[in-house]
Amino acid sequence: MKALVTGGAGFIGSNLVKALLEEGHSVGVLDNLLSGYETNLARFPEVRFTKGDVRDAAAVDTAIAGCEVVFHLAASVGNKRSIDMPVDDAEINVIGTLRVLEAARKHGVRKIVASSSAGIFGELKTMPIREDHPVEPDSPYGASKLCEEKQCLAYSKLYDLEAVCLRYFNVYGPNQRFDAYGNVIPIFVFQMLHGERLTIFGDGEQTRDFVNVRDVVQ
Repeated sequence: MKALVTGGAGFIGSNLVKALLEEGHSVGVLDNLLSGYETNLARFPEVRFTKGDVRDAAAVDTAIAGCEVVFHLAASVGNKRSIDMPVDDAEINVIGTLRVLEAARKHGVRKIVASSSAGIFGELKTMPIREDHPVEPDSPYGASKLCEEKQCLAYSKLYDLEAVCLRYFNVYGPNQRFDAYGNVIPIFVFQMLHGERLTIFGDGEQTRDFVNVRDVVQ
């Protein structure tokens, strides 16, 4: 199989690239390296790497040409980031996804696996969370990810393109970066490695769901 991973130099993307290569697939990566790192792909010289942005139609077209399957992970991620930069969030997650879908349609890609988010649910009303839980996003990020899902499903109805949308919760594991918008697990690890006290908000009784990147990749 010839596959393209958008955002393939990032945290989840680079783990996916590794798994695909181990299964013997031919893999290409499209990444603008704003949140991904070429070092994540340094072990895989066989990867066809295209430095480009999903908002750039020409770059997307070049990267997708000849591919059978697209794993679409390139995104602006996180509720806080989207509140700080809502237009940037929408341009990447909404317009960027349309660029990918249009190129996939043009080149006859048979399947797209899109990375969505549990952020589409907004404030949870029931536990456990079922797939038919109301979708009422309460951030630009959640709204843009819900739009991304609907775009993919619409294209799957209009064209001969199978679409799967995976709603990730809090993913953790190798190659995860630490920054101001980071997940709590790398933040805790960073604090422990530097001998700092862990920052706990609220009363410490709250819970969150976490999933290892290896399970997400599978």
